[in-house]
Amino acid sequence: MRTIHIRHIIPLLLLPLALISCRETRRKADISGIDLDIRIGRFDQRFWTLDTNDLSRSVAALKADFPGMTEIYLQHVVQFGHPDSAETWDIYRNFRRDTSVRRIYTDALERFADVSSFEKELTLAFRRARYFFPDNSIPHIYMHVSGFNQSVIVGDGFMSLSEDNYMGSDYPVYDLAMIYGYQKLNMRPEKIVPDFMTVWLSSEFPMGQQDYSAPRRLIDDIIYHGKTMYMLTLLLPDTDEKTLMGYTDEQWQWAVDNEPNMWASLISTGDLFTQDVIRRNQYVNDGPFTLPFTQESPPRGGTFIGWKIIEAYMRNHQEITPLQLMHDNDAQRILEDSGYNPR
Repeated sequence: MRTIHIRHIIPLLLLPLALISCRETRRKADISGIDLDIRIGRFDQRFWTLDTNDLSRSVAALKADFPGMTEIYLQHVVQFGHPDSAETWDIYRNFRRDTSVRRIYTDALERFADVSSFEKELTLAFRRARYFFPDNSIPHIYMHVSGFNQSVIVGDGFMSLSEDNYMGSDYPVYDLAMIYGYQKLNMRPEKIVPDFMTVWLSSEFPMGQQDYSAPRRLIDDIIYHGKTMYMLTLLLPDTDEKTLMGYTDEQWQWAVDNEPNMWASLISTGDLFTQDVIRRNQYVNDGPFTLPFTQESPPRGGTFIGWKIIEAYMRNHQEITPLQLMHDNDAQRILEDSGYNPR
């Protein structure tokens, strides 16, 4: 999932009994008194229907309704230029005539003509977020089309998701765009809300703000990503864990069956404490598999292990709140206090 953070630009299941056990130990949010409703601002629709005969007025109205988003989109996503430039407007007119662009926009706007189901899910998720994190801000939510570029844009007071990255794994244009098979697996509507919430969590609790006295290690990475996965289960408790993790049934079952082996490998190789950036990324970045394990493994195996460590930690420390967890950056102590030991 590719993300632009432009406050300033920053280059962004389980067996039944085990599932029940995990869910019973999670914190539950009381959202009965929380008044919050999410409505998705349709930047995508507005941008595609600008009046080409009066772009000066149309773009000014777009900027008024989507402050910040218009300039970011024009300059950093489609890279047309400044919204007040006549040259930008000429590029837009040609853009609208391009047959490939027209197909992507037409397909995306048709596929997501009705976003009410996503609004309902996001409303519940952000109500839970407000319960757990009352002092954190809730952004305006938009949707845009990027031409398979940035999945999510984060700006001052808003997030926008590129819906053309969620057209379904079998969307034929993905093949024409030479998108890898492992990427297409999660380019489906079911990932829209989890991806929004993942980006919100990483924006509100960014990895870069953690203060480490020593160079960053893999344990720091997997605990950070594990905390994000754990929080997703609290914010989206009705979403299947395989979907949250972005795994197929087969990938999830492999991870469940091989959790002890993955952990043993991390210990025996010493990779758990490696500072090597390339090696660390192999455990947490997307790909066809987790290279240090085996080609049969699913991607992001390190994140899966980090998630299980956090589950163990929170299960053994019922006094710890989600807010305290997200602000706790001592990854090694969390691991030691978790009692994690898969068998």
